[in-house]
Amino acid sequence: MQCRKVSWECTTDITQEDAKYPSSSRGCKVCRLHAFWKSFSPGFSLQDQLESSYWCLSGFRYSFAILFVNAEGNGVTWLSRMEGEANGIFYREEVPANGGRFTVLFLHGQAFSSQTWEDLGTLKFLRSKNYRVVALDLPGYVKSKDAKVPRNSEERRVFLNKFTEKLQITRPVIVSPSMSGSYALPFIFQGDQGRNLRGFVPVAPVGTDQHSESDYKNLQLPTLIVYGENDATLGVSSLRRLRNIPGSVIHMIKGAGHACYMKNADEFHENLDNFLSKLQE
Repeated sequence: MQCRKVSWECTTDITQEDAKYPSSSRGCKVCRLHAFWKSFSPGFSLQDQLESSYWCLSGFRYSFAILFVNAEGNGVTWLSRMEGEANGIFYREEVPANGGRFTVLFLHGQAFSSQTWEDLGTLKFLRSKNYRVVALDLPGYVKSKDAKVPRNSEERRVFLNKFTEKLQITRPVIVSPSMSGSYALPFIFQGDQGRNLRGFVPVAPVGTDQHSESDYKNLQLPTLIVYGENDATLGVSSLRRLRNIPGSVIHMIKGAGHACYMKNADEFHENLDNFLSKLQE
């Protein structure tokens, strides 16, 4: 795993030297952060391997990677979360102490962002279940609003491919609600037919009608299909195609609409965890 730059919503840049000697006169909240200046891998002693450790200021745009860690007594645990930027794309990342069984990559719907998964507790929940979790703001949305937006399905496939390569994500499980189907489905069907993935969790995604019934029947990819009982549009139309994926598991959240995970996050988390636990590392 490699450290990456953290992007903050602010207008001021702060240097390494500024961070080392923060001034209370800045009027900013001071928090305990650790700046890592080299690549690292899970498993080594952070106490011995930290190159630099400062009292850093929050609310600034740092020119180096910032990892949020938990302090326990005189020692330091592995990082609990990270916010970063890769080629102009904002993402959130949660990593357990051992690096996790594998990576779960969260996309989002048109009215949402990576913040949605943070607010629902999804990222922390899956980290506690021993998964590395990454959630991004897709190009043109929220903290990635200035990133170049792909113009067609091939460009969206290439975008996801480059993003996963940049973050060294190998064979992730992709969770794809609604609008993000326009990214996930090309990544699957215009890529290598899902062999680049460990699993697929479509939540009433768009674009399912762009592929034939036989395409889905030939897909060898563990799949959990989630939709809301009251989603009479995309929930119904996407299920018509997705259910043809061999061995796919279907879960309907009762009383829920299109963004069904918002209605009952606990139920969504429970079914997602059950699905992930059956996948091979």
